[in-house]
Amino acid sequence: MQSLLTKFLAEHHRKSSNGDVDGVVADYGAKVDHFTNGVVSRDFIRKDELEYHAPGSRVTETMIGQPKIERSAPGSFTATYSINYHRIRPDGRWTKGVSDIELTIGMSDDQPYIVRQRALNRNIERGP
Repeated sequence: MQSLLTKFLAEHHRKSSNGDVDGVVADYGAKVDHFTNGVVSRDFIRKDELEYHAPGSRVTETMIGQPKIERSAPGSFTATYSINYHRIRPDGRWTKGVSDIELTIGMSDDQPYIVRQRALNRNIERGP
């Protein structure tokens, strides 16, 4: 299960780095406890991702090391890991740093999906 979930997480961040909003959204469950937004739908996440990946933006998300994955309940796992991120907006302004991520991942027919997401950003740098 560890390798399946690690591959899922790496693929999720690859999709984000490639601007594949539909692919990113497909990785979420129908309802997600999303950051500080409460429980939201995929439509909410899609709107959020479209803003993050606005036309002309470039996003890079790279996992740092291997995630720590633990079974939290039958058919549910918690993954904790960090990513380096770098986002350049169409106007040239940029943000980069490290995001410490905690996800709860459910399983349906051996297909993982995100049901809870939290992140703490650190080492944040911003450019003009």
